[in-house]
Amino acid sequence: MPLDCSTVVNPPESPPSPRLKLVQALTQAIGEAAEAGDLKAARIAHEALGKLLDAPGGASVAELSSVKRGRG
Repeated sequence: MPLDCSTVVNPPESPPSPRLKLVQALTQAIGEAAEAGDLKAARIAHEALGKLLDAPGGASVAELSSVKRGRG
């Protein structure tokens, strides 16, 4: 089961943010590129996702941990 980053990047009571949409698009692109065997594209998308989550306004490690605990 993939990690649902929506509650980390965007609070549940808020409408989807551009940041959330980009996180979702990059996450999907990483999977699709890897399945197609395009590891260079997957690596680039992964790096972009990492930078986005590290940017001001992104998720913190504590927030990600709470989401992972909620998965079961």
